[in-house]
Amino acid sequence: ASDHGNGRVALALRETFGLPVVYEVRGFLEETWLTQAPGRGRDDETYRARRALETFCMREADVVLTLGEAMKAEIVGRGVPEERVLIAPNAVDDDFLGPLPEGAPVRARLGIAPDEFVVGTVGSLTPHEGIGTLLHAGEELIRRGVPLRLLIVGDGPERAGLERLAARLGLDDRVALFTGRVPHAQVRDLHAVLDVFAVPRTDERVCHLVTPLKPVEAMASGVPVAASDVTALRELVEHEVNGKLIKPESPHSWADELEILLYSRNRRSEWGAAARAMVARDRTWKRVAATTRDAYRALGCLDAG
Repeated sequence: ASDHGNGRVALALRETFGLPVVYEVRGFLEETWLTQAPGRGRDDETYRARRALETFCMREADVVLTLGEAMKAEIVGRGVPEERVLIAPNAVDDDFLGPLPEGAPVRARLGIAPDEFVVGTVGSLTPHEGIGTLLHAGEELIRRGVPLRLLIVGDGPERAGLERLAARLGLDDRVALFTGRVPHAQVRDLHAVLDVFAVPRTDERVCHLVTPLKPVEAMASGVPVAASDVTALRELVEHEVNGKLIKPESPHSWADELEILLYSRNRRSEWGAAARAMVARDRTWKRVAATTRDAYRALGCLDAG
């Protein structure tokens, strides 16, 4: 699996032992690197070196697996024959498709009242996740009188800055709840308190390319997703069918669309059911394993049985 440090070791083993190499590209880390500090650009030596090494591993591998159509197009655009690139998307265990646990006890533990709306997200708190957009939208919704709580689950380099931003916006720890990292086994407990799962990713190139896992888990739980309208997220969210696509980096647009969605219980229920059905059909690990198995079988790594 990417990055190139793993890929180059695998290619060296192929040279020595004749083993075929399947390179699984889960992201483009040189694109992520661009978003991690201001002033970085595509002409920087670090970016160019990382991109070149990743491209080398992709081109040299016998098969490349990746997560989505946008990622496949990027890989093919780097000179990898299309027939050698297969899509094995982010997926979930079947357990995620079961009924959610009762949310009331978790709401009570978090101090959330029964009549308050909860918009939340789960993931790494990095710049391109766009959590600041969600906080600014939350400020606007509170100003409009919407009984809102924001639930931010996860940790990362942006956490301290986001907590400071929340304080400046008047979103105290009663309104904007930062839980930090939680065990994966507790994620569905938190899904049970959400009215909407938010994916406010920025307009950066990496967000247009890479499809994240966490919204797939929320959709499997039947939680409607509001996501930035970027290419990779369009592969998950069908606008106004199983979720809502919203202009990225626009707090006003996010506030407007979230307000409509929060007061539309039937729409949230219908979109959540459609999201769960999509995941059950296309994005379980059993389904994805079939593609992975076929890739290895084509290379002679598995017998026909």
